[in-house]
Amino acid sequence: MHRSNKAEYILLFLLLFLAAGAFGGLPPRVDSARAAVLTEAEQLHIQRLNSSEYPPGTYVPGEVAITLEEPSLEVLAKVAREFSQLIEVGLDELAASFASKPASFISRLRLKPGIDELEASRLLTASPLIKLAEPNVIFSAATTTPDDPLYDRQWNLNSNNGVQADQAWDLQRGSAGLTLAVIDTGMDYLHEDLLGRRVDGYDYYNNDDDPWDDNGHGTLVAGVACANTDNTIGVAGLDWYAGVMPLKALGADGQGTLDDVVNCVYHAAANGADVINMSFTSGTYSQQLQEAVEYAYNKGCVIAAAVGNEGDSRLNYPAGMTYVIGVGSTNASGDHSPSSNTNSSVDLSAPGDVIWGPSPDDKYDCESGTSDSCPHVSGAALLALADNPGATPDEVWRMLRDAAVDKGSPGYDVEYGWGLLDCYSALRVPLVEIASPAEFSYPSSGKVSVQAASKHVDIKYLELWVDGELEDSHTVTPASGDVDYTFMAWDLSEMAEGTHTITVKAIDNSGFLEGERRITVYRNLTQPEPARDWYMAEGTTAWGFEEYVLVQNPNAGGASIEVTFMEPGGSTREFAFSMPGNSRLTITVNSLVPERDVSTHVHSDLPVVAERAMYWDDKTGGHVAVGANAPGTDWYMAEGTTAWGFEEYVLVQNPNAGRASIEVTFMEPGGSTREFAFSMPGYSRLTLDVNSLIPESDVSTHVHSDLPVVAERAMYWEGKEGGHDTLGVTGGCTTWLLAEGTTSWGFEEYVLIQNPNTSDATVTFDFLKPEGERVRRVFTVGPLARFTLNVADVVPGSDVSTYVQADQAVIAERAMYWPRGSRSRAGGHCSTGSVTAATTWYLAEGTTAWGFDEYILLVNPTDRIAHATLVFMRTDGSTKSHSVDVAGGSRVTVFANEVDPDRDASVQVISDWPLVVERAMYWSDKEGGSDALGVLQDA
Repeated sequence: MHRSNKAEYILLFLLLFLAAGAFGGLPPRVDSARAAVLTEAEQLHIQRLNSSEYPPGTYVPGEVAITLEEPSLEVLAKVAREFSQLIEVGLDELAASFASKPASFISRLRLKPGIDELEASRLLTASPLIKLAEPNVIFSAATTTPDDPLYDRQWNLNSNNGVQADQAWDLQRGSAGLTLAVIDTGMDYLHEDLLGRRVDGYDYYNNDDDPWDDNGHGTLVAGVACANTDNTIGVAGLDWYAGVMPLKALGADGQGTLDDVVNCVYHAAANGADVINMSFTSGTYSQQLQEAVEYAYNKGCVIAAAVGNEGDSRLNYPAGMTYVIGVGSTNASGDHSPSSNTNSSVDLSAPGDVIWGPSPDDKYDCESGTSDSCPHVSGAALLALADNPGATPDEVWRMLRDAAVDKGSPGYDVEYGWGLLDCYSALRVPLVEIASPAEFSYPSSGKVSVQAASKHVDIKYLELWVDGELEDSHTVTPASGDVDYTFMAWDLSEMAEGTHTITVKAIDNSGFLEGERRITVYRNLTQPEPARDWYMAEGTTAWGFEEYVLVQNPNAGGASIEVTFMEPGGSTREFAFSMPGNSRLTITVNSLVPERDVSTHVHSDLPVVAERAMYWDDKTGGHVAVGANAPGTDWYMAEGTTAWGFEEYVLVQNPNAGRASIEVTFMEPGGSTREFAFSMPGYSRLTLDVNSLIPESDVSTHVHSDLPVVAERAMYWEGKEGGHDTLGVTGGCTTWLLAEGTTSWGFEEYVLIQNPNTSDATVTFDFLKPEGERVRRVFTVGPLARFTLNVADVVPGSDVSTYVQADQAVIAERAMYWPRGSRSRAGGHCSTGSVTAATTWYLAEGTTAWGFDEYILLVNPTDRIAHATLVFMRTDGSTKSHSVDVAGGSRVTVFANEVDPDRDASVQVISDWPLVVERAMYWSDKEGGSDALGVLQDA
């Protein structure tokens, strides 16, 4: 921008600012009127700010970073006017900073002394002028000072424990048509070993177009990836020809802030960068940085970041973000560097100890740390892109991952990720694509078709693996660099219920190189879906209970509803209702069938969703359960106890005209079992008092009937101080996903496993924390036994979702309890898991009125960012939509009261990537609470 244009912008800003009355007005408050018109992103962001921790030293005191709804000087002037008592206004500086930057997607604001940064961020986010605001997070260059003696220079490129660059250069040396963006301390672009490599660039730290390196870190990082090579001077870079875009976000002290880092990412992606290197870390997550990363990924950028050098398990960003390759460090012996962090953000490892490269003023130096590991991956990505023009970021990632030398534990581990970077093998490993079935689909049958290609080796073998088992193989005759093949010996119809991983491997002539593609597919025939019929075994309007049947009509047209109530002796009552499209109906059962134990059958002329809610003692407690689509002959319930002050009941509904014979097997923790037999008339309901059958024991339950029935389990404690209820499941599965869960806020959480098999089951628990961190534990559950895991023993003090995988079919539930006052378990709720994820979910019950707090829990088991829309369907047929993003491998909680306050409403969740969805509700300051898994649509 020319100087005259800058002056014009600054003058325009000052005139707008003064005309608006810059020095009047109080800081606005987030009142209820404003909260009602906040965007979905703003509402979610304010929730996150309310629950986030920003330890001292992780952000710049007295500063916030903001994203304007419309980036312009005019809007910035309005912000300055509205928040004049909040912001330490420096007019010249503010305007000049905005006008001078080629990209100003976010800006920093200085606060007046004494203003709290988090409170300011909440107030600013509530403004219609501002999309997002948060404290100005500090990022630090991931550098450690070595005290080891020097190894031969650049062992990292050509030794046995290096990245095999010398062999890779025989195949590919790079392309001048590619660009590496180095977001760092800048670059000495006049250095003899970087001369001629600069392309574009900008100094966002100092707001000028000269990204000069006043620290040295960025110059060495750029040189590791792209130093001039084969030029008789200096050191060699991995890529010989790519341009380098230096983007300065860190100062002479190696530190920078959120606004500069985010602007650099946007600048890189918008100006043609193919690879982005970020050799810095922050321990604090930023939504604005994640959005910038997603923007760059969608622009086709491969993104690599250092995992950090604290030598512990802490999770750093951006390495821990979706779409970023997190890079750990190894030493000259090929071992994990002790200073390199170990956690789920580690995707690959690369040399990071005593790495030589250029330093300012034509000098050379060595550094150690994950900062120096990271540009190895960036350089390798450039070589892969030069060799495979047009490759996507996912394809480049698979080349690097599949070629990595496995280190540590077999397969993935948190020390090495997928292994040590091997540039030579990455150029030769076959690239595999599965043409069918589609990823995250629900195929009922069909064959697996594959396309595989390799530029430098011939493919000799193809293998089809399903859930870790080899199902089919093929020898390519003659061996070829391009293969198109359909496996015929195995059919998708052979998959059992649950979540499945299909892997196709392409292997070269030597048998050494394996390229693979893994996809997730689903089979789910037993979980309820929108249907014309719904069955609910439990229900009563006696004993002080209130009962409600909740029906959600997700269709555009109106639905006619018939409800049949079945009493213990076999008598029935029928009622008819109608409801508009996209609406919710509440049926008050006490007004229809007073003082009766009842089971319920809901029939509709259109597919609907139905749940049943019950409350007692003026809502001292309550529980809710989703109905079943159809009766079955077998039902399983993992949770259950008659010890610890609990009462347990098993409820059975017989919707048949004939009498049903029932066999009930109770499975105890040690593997012992007890069996009982019962009989019940047609169109009736049976209540089993488990305490009288199996006193003082934890139990899982199996109900078998000669006729299809429906079974639930209800539990109460401390004289009905609290209670919960769960519909049984009709069979076991090897995979279960549980969206809700926390060991924080005073909650107890337990995952209950029932093993109905006659042999041991090995069960793996993956606990997913909100920002993507994953914790894994493995346990053995004995045959015909019940297992209880106290989640706080594994993941204390955290919100958590759980993914359960077993080597044979088991049943999984999750129970939660919480205190109130002097009562250690004032309330509690329980839910089974989902055996698959889905892109559409329904929640029939739900209210933000009557003193209820409602939360929608969404967990994303994929490695993509899921963009979800929640549609609240009200009783009158009107709707309200709310959007939310869920990062890969993480969970998000939506507080419905802030989205659609004081309403009874059902919810539909629609996402571009599969999720698992639950709903939790609490009332009277957690006097009681309930939880239910959503109803999925599998296609």
